[in-house]
Amino acid sequence: MNLGIYGTGGFAKEIFDVACRENANIKKWESIFFIDDFKENDTSFYLSKVYTLPNVIANHNIQNFEVVIAIGEPIVRIKIKEKLKQYNIKLGKVIDPSALVSPTATLCDGVIITSDCIIASSAFVGENVAINVKSI
Repeated sequence: MNLGIYGTGGFAKEIFDVACRENANIKKWESIFFIDDFKENDTSFYLSKVYTLPNVIANHNIQNFEVVIAIGEPIVRIKIKEKLKQYNIKLGKVIDPSALVSPTATLCDGVIITSDCIIASSAFVGENVAINVKSI
């Protein structure tokens, strides 16, 4: 499985770091890359490659990658999520190893949980939700 991080801004850098920490604990992804439709293919950004979504769709097995949306603006997150669903691209989950997540919590697809967060018992975290540093 590979992870695409949709976006190339400051939040995308933070999510890349979270994904690398998670991947160091449990080898979850073979590669981690960025997706940005406004950049050239095969450019570099923050220790990894950047591809456009059409390039990823054309050159990768869609069944072998998942995407998290690393853009903070809620309306943009929704639009990108809908675009990904049109291509049957799976939303992944990225959870920092420092987060405390109750085993009774429900985490939907596309969830991002950054460092030092607490997700309490029986909590429900909906699809495509990003929880930022030290949130409870």
